[in-house]
Amino acid sequence: MVIIHKFEACRRCPGATEWRLMHGYLLCERCQRRKYPPRRHPARRILALAILSGLVAAGAAWGIFVFGPRA
Repeated sequence: MVIIHKFEACRRCPGATEWRLMHGYLLCERCQRRKYPPRRHPARRILALAILSGLVAAGAAWGIFVFGPRA
């Protein structure tokens, strides 16, 4: 059993800052209230980086086309 000490208190018992991690849920130590642990979404970050790199590549291609060498 993992006990997590957080600064975020429970809604029912504001003094409690100890949470237990059981079956993928955070449980308040005093009132056993369930809460999902914070999850990170790496897929969103990867998608944002892919879109940004595509825009940079498109901007570079446009710049070469517009301001490139003229014959």
